[in-house]
Amino acid sequence: MEQAQRTAWKSLHEWVHLQLDRIEQKHIEPMEAFFPYLYDLQNTHTLYEKAKVQNFKLLENP
Repeated sequence: MEQAQRTAWKSLHEWVHLQLDRIEQKHIEPMEAFFPYLYDLQNTHTLYEKAKVQNFKLLENP
């Protein structure tokens, strides 16, 4: 179990660093990297794409 936990954390650590590298190289935007990749099947857009079109107004408090 301890080995599985170490492996999982190492994988997550590497994924985060890869995302940071992609941001640094301007391949993606920070919100795109860390915003959950939730997909809206009805509108065929990710939640990120929907938020970006609305200038991230989805994130505001009501």
